[in-house]
Parts: sequence; structure tokens; C-alpha cells
Amino acid sequence: MTLERSIGELELRLATLRQALQGGQPEPLDAAVKDLQVCVAQTGLLAQQFTDRHAPLVAPYRQRLKLAASELQAQREAMARASAALERAAQILVPTGAQSYDAQGQGLRDLPQGGVSV
Repeated sequence: MTLERSIGELELRLATLRQALQGGQPEPLDAAVKDLQVCVAQTGLLAQQFTDRHAPLVAPYRQRLKLAASELQAQREAMARASAALERAAQILVPTGAQSYDAQGQGLRDLPQGGVSV
């Protein structure tokens, strides 16, 4: 595979990840993440081989890789914010010091600490 094609695949995988994140379904998201990880590794290897043979990356390749890295970082930050928001929501839903029945509906058990008292 050429570096040009690999960068194109990387851009496609990033778009697929973006769509999977917007879709909110875990299976497509897991698949998109796995595909992206493989593609990032392949593109990184090809970029290294290119620079070993041809000196520095030509400007168009370098620019496309920088854009891909920026998009990946933005998606990573968006996922971190979403994860933090979900964690805060979960803490609010589980009152501090509350009790609940276990999964089988048997007896009371203490819930984990966190959240707000209601």
C-alpha cells in the first residue's frame, strides 16, 4: 500500500469513527475504533518508511497527517467530555447512603457512595 492510499484510508476511518460516535451504538463504535487503530499503525509505519527513503514528508502528506491527528485529538476530547458527563449523571442518580435491593430482588444492600442526597 502506498502512503497516499494509507492516508486516504486513515481519513476514511476517522470519518467512520465520527459517524459511529454520532450514532451512539456500541458495536459500530467498537468496530470503528479497532479499524482506526490498525490504520493508524499502518499509516505510521508507511510514513516512517517514506521518510527513511525519501527524506522528510512532502508538504501535502504532512498537512493531511496533521489534520488527521487534530481530528483524532478533537474526537478524543469529545469522548472524554461525554464520559465525564455520564459519570456525573450516574453519581446524581445514585444517592449517597441509599439502600437498594440486589439484582435478584433479595434483601437490602448499601449503594456505592457518591451523588447527592435526596
